[in-house]
Amino acid sequence: MPYAPEFYKPEFASEVADMKNSVKDRQNAQVSCAGQFIGNHLEKYLNAGGKWCHIDMAGPVEKGGRATGFGVALLYKLAKSLD
Repeated sequence: MPYAPEFYKPEFASEVADMKNSVKDRQNAQVSCAGQFIGNHLEKYLNAGGKWCHIDMAGPVEKGGRATGFGVALLYKLAKSLD
C-alpha cells in the first residue's frame, strides 16, 4: 500500500483537534491512512533512528467475538529474522 503523507494528511483535518483518527473518504486507502495516523505520532522515535511498520490485519484476527492471534507468530519470526 502506498505511504504518501502528502496525499493523506488532509484526511485527518479536524476543527477541534490536532487531527482525527478517521478518514473523510471511506473509499480512500484506509490502510495507508491508518499507517499515516500512527506515523504522525512517532516523530521523536523516528528522529532517534527508530523504524516502524504498520500491518493491517484486523479482518482475520477475530472470530466469534474473540481474538484469534492470527499472524502474531509469523510477524514475530519475521521481525526477529531482520535483526
